[in-house]
Amino acid sequence: MGEGRFELETQLLGPLPVVNHFLVRLGLDDALARHVPTDDRRLRLAPSVALGVVVRNLIVCHRPLYALGEWAAPYDPGLLGLSPGEAALLNDDRVGRVLERLFDADRASLLTEVIVGAVRAFRIDCSQLHNDSTSISFTLTIEGADVMTDVAQEALYEAGCDDATFGVSGGIQTAEFDREAVEFAEAVASAIRAVESAVPGARVVEVHREHDIAAAG
Repeated sequence: MGEGRFELETQLLGPLPVVNHFLVRLGLDDALARHVPTDDRRLRLAPSVALGVVVRNLIVCHRPLYALGEWAAPYDPGLLGLSPGEAALLNDDRVGRVLERLFDADRASLLTEVIVGAVRAFRIDCSQLHNDSTSISFTLTIEGADVMTDVAQEALYEAGCDDATFGVSGGIQTAEFDREAVEFAEAVASAIRAVESAVPGARVVEVHREHDIAAAG
């Protein structure tokens, strides 16, 4: 009986399983895929995937762009969102083009979505955040429970939504806020927490600020 040939291949895991656990809870990879378009096949690598590798590199060891492929090569590619062999595509020219697409994207909406996701996933208490503030106007679109009942309105008022006007148009529930806050993301995060905690079953699905729309979940 002949002996078969075996090859031993070693791949690193390092801290990536732990890092990925938190990034998944944040919804970062999905947010990048929504906000940074894949519009150039010459890149041969989806911008969201390349940006995901950049983020993980920054968290783990902060290697420069020109060494990104070298850093990624020993790891299990699946932990970096890559297919086998794609680590070789991570050169500084390609990643630089991806970063240009990130710069051109709606980064305000992307950042808002990630911050709101963090507040929601990790139940961050924003009540103690304070700094010199300004009035920030935005509209939340709400699905699920009816927020227009007397009971819901009283609960929303008690939750701190006295700076919002609630209404229904075409079957769509909205809350127009004029909230004092330092940053847009801070104002939105606190408003979403207040609405969703005050009315069981209510869920914010969109955030509108002028012409910007940021998915909230």
